[in-house]
Amino acid sequence: MTNEVLILLLMGSGVWLLTLSLPHTLQARRLQRTVSDRLQGFGRLGVGERLDQRLLRVLEERLRTTPLGALIIRTVDAADLPWGVLTVFAVGIALCVVLLIALYLLLQLPLPTNLILSTVAAIGLLIFFLVNRKDAYERALQAQTPDVAQLVSNSLRAGQSLYYALYEVEGKLPKPASREFRTLRERIDLGVPMDQALRTFMLRHPGEEMRILITSLLVQRRAGGDLIATLATISNAIRARRRVRNEIDTITAEARQTSLLVMVMPFFVLVILNRIQPGMVAKFISWPPGLIFFLIFYLLPQVIAFLVIRRMGNVRV
Repeated sequence: MTNEVLILLLMGSGVWLLTLSLPHTLQARRLQRTVSDRLQGFGRLGVGERLDQRLLRVLEERLRTTPLGALIIRTVDAADLPWGVLTVFAVGIALCVVLLIALYLLLQLPLPTNLILSTVAAIGLLIFFLVNRKDAYERALQAQTPDVAQLVSNSLRAGQSLYYALYEVEGKLPKPASREFRTLRERIDLGVPMDQALRTFMLRHPGEEMRILITSLLVQRRAGGDLIATLATISNAIRARRRVRNEIDTITAEARQTSLLVMVMPFFVLVILNRIQPGMVAKFISWPPGLIFFLIFYLLPQVIAFLVIRRMGNVRV
């Protein structure tokens, strides 16, 4: 009975935190859309701000100054998510509560062991989601490289400058290219030299397609040459690379799906064993050496196998 009460309290706390973080997330989204054309100081909401909103804002600002908070903000920004540090914490707590209830219902684990496994699994799933979201965002940007090269070539052919060509990319292409090239143009507007801004952009997006494009722009600015013809050739070459990449992704799709099954199937086996012999899994994992054995010799090999299979399916073109 005590465990059920504690689980309900944890679930209620997670839902309460998630509910409080939603207004902050919506406010951050609105500010993100308008901050580029406002004066400094508009980021602080002082007029008509409720006490809970002020507390959340102050806590968010304090967390952003910590090393962990800065890392979370960089990861969330790279994944193109309008989340703050509090939102990430709220999602993690809510996910932990859901896993806590699921493990209690499926394996009847005692609370201390259940809390350890739920926390580890929630952190792992949250990191997995953010990394996959970041990789998907980067792949979408790399897929737009031929269109970027074509737009830059057309602008230069019309007699426009490279700066105006970047503005054309920002205005005519959808996200993520519009977002990233707007950031690039804003850095140039703030006084960063064009070459330095392009190099920083290439470091942020080290994909092969974007690296070829940015390197061509840097070489042309330093050594000259027929950039229009070069960009047309690059655009055609990158489109050919993308076709090969799509074929490889189709061929290796089975390996990627297998890597997910490798992670999921052992947990189904645990649930089946616990149904056949009720309490067997809970007794083993509740024993401290058994918990260490489970984490090192059961969970860790699954993660390694998942990473190895995904790595095998990641073929460079």
